[in-house]
Amino acid sequence: MKKPLLSRRTLLRGAGGIVVGLPFLNIMEARGQTAPNPKRFGAMMMMASPVAEKWWPSGTETGFTLPDALSPLNATLGGGALLRSKVNILRGIGYSSADLNTGIGDGHHRVIVGILTAAQQNAGPFYLNAGWANGPSIDQYLADRVGKPPYRSLTLAAGLGYTADTTRTSYRAADNPVDPINNPAQVWDLLFKDLATGTAPPDTALAALRARRKSVLDAVRDEYQSLAPKLGKEDKDRVAGHFESVRSLELRVTAEPPPVEAACVKPSRPTNFTSYPNSDYATLLKAHLDMIAYAYRCDLTRIATLQTAASVSDMSYPFAPLNITLRQHGEINHTPANYHLLEPTSKWYAQQFANFLVELDGWKEAGGTTVLDNTLFWYTYEHENAGAHSHGSIPMILAGSGGGSVRTGRYIQYMNKPHNDLLAAIANVMGVPTTKYGDARVATGVLPGLT
Repeated sequence: MKKPLLSRRTLLRGAGGIVVGLPFLNIMEARGQTAPNPKRFGAMMMMASPVAEKWWPSGTETGFTLPDALSPLNATLGGGALLRSKVNILRGIGYSSADLNTGIGDGHHRVIVGILTAAQQNAGPFYLNAGWANGPSIDQYLADRVGKPPYRSLTLAAGLGYTADTTRTSYRAADNPVDPINNPAQVWDLLFKDLATGTAPPDTALAALRARRKSVLDAVRDEYQSLAPKLGKEDKDRVAGHFESVRSLELRVTAEPPPVEAACVKPSRPTNFTSYPNSDYATLLKAHLDMIAYAYRCDLTRIATLQTAASVSDMSYPFAPLNITLRQHGEINHTPANYHLLEPTSKWYAQQFANFLVELDGWKEAGGTTVLDNTLFWYTYEHENAGAHSHGSIPMILAGSGGGSVRTGRYIQYMNKPHNDLLAAIANVMGVPTTKYGDARVATGVLPGLT
């Protein structure tokens, strides 16, 4: 009997390696599946404190009524659900780290440096010997571990024109603050100037991997074609069927999968601010939130923070619908006769935040989720009551579920929890195992009840 022109084992190896599901095919199929959606973290910090007793909902954890100050959270999302179903309102969490080292600074200085760090304030050159924070901030802690290069994090601020402990919230390490970007046009230049409209930032590793796989498929296809003249009709039909499968797989490998980057859209360049008058504040704040939103959408960064004003801020709101010309700190926060102006102000901030969240929720990602679903965004204030500088139960919102890790749609009431524990919980949701965060003298562990 003549020796076959083609070894059966060779034929099966060629067919199995591409079609039946031997290791190469398994690897290819695994890459062809939808990649996990990226998780993002953000924080927005308000210096215009609300009237706390008029900020809290009434009712139970899942059956609560929002006060007027939080009514923007009743916005309807694209799928018909209410925005409130995708956030948690947190009560009973305070800035315990601000009660450390009380011999320096005051209720503004010790709070502002600790919002993101949960650390005490060190001595320094500022008011009442106040200095910088004594540890890293949660955004930089996460950026070092899960931040995506080249923009591991974005640190933004709404027009803070001077350097002081009251204008810095992000820290790489103790006594090492991160200077924020104040001009949203500068953020656009950094992130989007060189990004082609409607395209994604290139994934060079993925492109190289896809090219290698395509070259393997090309080689197998060429081998099939060289064998065809040597085969009988039945074998030709069989090989033709295998080749058609190879061609189908090649199309799947070379086609771009639908990760989040595929939805990247280049935003318009915002106003280039050369100064920061209060009359332009609404435009400035929206531009910063837009830059964060589009940076998330295009997966240019996964960590972002926004300080909305300096601590001890004397800004005003001389624009519709607020039309408030009195100065925030001296004429409102510390003037009881004007406390009523804190209510529309807190509602206005909630509206800006709600608009931002609705935008995030309008962008779809894999698995029927949205950018908001895959984000954990913390909205917090400097004080619960500005006049008293109290910080024992700060009004807070935690928006998004961090990729499904956090159960949302709740009003969660704690009892005297340090916000160190909230930051530890955020780190764990972001995939960074953390048992305690910030100053160990006040941290007690990981905040329960979120997941």
